[in-house]
Amino acid sequence: MTRTRDAADERRVLIALTDDGLALRDRAEDIPARLFAQSDLDPRELVALRNQLTTLVDAMEPTGG
Repeated sequence: MTRTRDAADERRVLIALTDDGLALRDRAEDIPARLFAQSDLDPRELVALRNQLTTLVDAMEPTGG
């Protein structure tokens, strides 16, 4: 990641991925599809699991549950 000051407004910092960061992003793009394919869950089951995990995480946060 690179950070540079905006020439038009030096209060702003512009952030961009480096070539290595872009390559990593490209490699990571298919992770959700690969996880889904490996899960053997149908889409409804996957949505239900996501909702259950979200509920669990929310309940475990200091302000949750």
